Amino acid sequence: GHDPEPRERTYRYPDATTVTQVIARGRPHLRQCYETATRRVGAPTAQRVRMRVHIAPAGRVSDVEIEGAQLPGMAECLERTASRWSFPASRRGAEAPLSLVFVPGELAQSGS
Repeated sequence: GHDPEPRERTYRYPDATTVTQVIARGRPHLRQCYETATRRVGAPTAQRVRMRVHIAPAGRVSDVEIEGAQLPGMAECLERTASRWSFPASRRGAEAPLSLVFVPGELAQSGS
């Protein structure tokens, strides 16, 4: 039997489930950015943050766009944190939009 399937598996887009898992693992670290920034300011305020993570074909993060992180140093920390994530390689790369709501004193885990 001749197998027509190419040996190396390169998908056109990264698998959405895997992307979601990488982001889920990274969320507590994003939360730490919020908590550090909150401590620095001394007055806890809720923050609504929109992020767009650009994933290069090799799986590295090529760019991170952030809107709404208003605490000093928070946007930089979120960007640094997300840019360390590593995703599965794909032919096209991808963009992953994220909506985050940080509320003072809430646990990093939301849902069960």
